[in-house]
Amino acid sequence: MPWEIKKLNDYISEIIQLTEKSIDFFYIILDDTFLNNFRKKIVEICKIHNFKHYEIVNDYKADAIIALEFMKNLSSNELWIFNCFHRGICCSIWEKNADSGFFLLEHCRQDRTTHGDNPSINELTNLKKDIEVAIPKKSSLPILVIIQRAKQIDEMCYKTAFYGYQSIFFYKQKSFAYSFVSHIQNVFEYNINDILGREIDFKINEIPIANFIANSKMPFMNEYEINVMQSNTIFKV
Repeated sequence: MPWEIKKLNDYISEIIQLTEKSIDFFYIILDDTFLNNFRKKIVEICKIHNFKHYEIVNDYKADAIIALEFMKNLSSNELWIFNCFHRGICCSIWEKNADSGFFLLEHCRQDRTTHGDNPSINELTNLKKDIEVAIPKKSSLPILVIIQRAKQIDEMCYKTAFYGYQSIFFYKQKSFAYSFVSHIQNVFEYNINDILGREIDFKINEIPIANFIANSKMPFMNEYEINVMQSNTIFKV
């Protein structure tokens, strides 16, 4: 796909031409490798085309939109989403708050020592220990959703490592875009909080002011007081 900034407008214009009806909602999924200039260009183009609603979604939120489908008709308020990659296994832990919104509570990662599409029981057990340290015991058991990107997945491996957890589901992802669109209704049904996809350091004249940690809940608001020309100035972020 032509992801270069100079081709973005042509790419989005082509999408509009292929769509018979007007586009009211426009979503684009980007991971943390896409920097601010690229994102600003997307917003600029969306404004030019008068999209009623447009949103840049990171991969954590996209996974949550898909996995929330398994929360329906179940009483748990906690959702654990697993992804297995060649170098590590990740678990994003989402929790439901009093306003029926879901926010990212914790993100745990375990480096892999084996190769192949599926993790070992030992790797999953170590990840489970990290999760249980990060998250205190709850009265209700969480819903576990494993996003299946490999051709074959060892379901028994997950069920053995997480023995005692009753609600374990496996979702075979055909493609990221197709999976997202297939569950787009969850965007409107659930209030899914935005999160910061990458770590950001805020500096003035190379003086560190604040550090915004990746996976923090958005919007982020705080006040920082610094001395400028012998007077105290408060910056709101």
